[in-house]
Amino acid sequence: MKNKVFRIIISLLFLLLFNVLFFVIGDPERSSVDWLSYAFITVAYLLLLSTPLFYSSKKGLAVLEYTMYFNATVYFFVELVVGIIFILIQPGRMDVVLTNKFLASISYLLLNHESYVWPLVIQSILLVIFLVIQFSSAVANNATQASIEKQRSESVAIKSLAEKIRLHMRDIQDITLRKKVEQCYEDINNASIETFPEAEEAELALRNAVEMLCLAIEDEDVNQIEKKARRVSNVLADRNAIIRRCRLSN
Repeated sequence: MKNKVFRIIISLLFLLLFNVLFFVIGDPERSSVDWLSYAFITVAYLLLLSTPLFYSSKKGLAVLEYTMYFNATVYFFVELVVGIIFILIQPGRMDVVLTNKFLASISYLLLNHESYVWPLVIQSILLVIFLVIQFSSAVANNATQASIEKQRSESVAIKSLAEKIRLHMRDIQDITLRKKVEQCYEDINNASIETFPEAEEAELALRNAVEMLCLAIEDEDVNQIEKKARRVSNVLADRNAIIRRCRLSN
């Protein structure tokens, strides 16, 4: 709880410093360009702070989080520089900031006391570009997250079958028979975790075959154990063949 409070305080320090500098330094009377730049810089920083809203905080997806923070950080610093430039290059200030008359004349072309069009257009474009990139990244990250979660669930499904055989395998006393069941365990444990809708029937058959093998082990039926072990191997081979065909077709 204390860490969260400290992070909030630290994140608000920039806003505090920025507001102090904005309202203390410079002309007492602020122009429309000043207020526009102030608003865009503040929004850029708030968007940086709100980055966690764009991604899932689930464990194992930190790489997606870094992408979103990178986008927001780049936008914030670009907007900060652009906003400060627009505040400084306004007529009346340019002569103080720059001695180059050519550069000073450019400021008069871009800005005057009544014109805020260019600052509004340029900073709006920057904001729109950032939002498009950020939301596009969010959509791509959601798709990546869904793919990762799918792989995890597929991995759990196939690994749970292997683990079930491993636990029952310890109850087999016959060494030769245990080696045959152990081969089933290794084959399933090394099988691809990827799956396709076409393999659903074969995977259901594999689950049933594993269940029957475990029941035979519990009953200590030597003949049935050997028979069910062969059944598991055959069904697994069919399932793996379907997976390979689906990969080639895709």
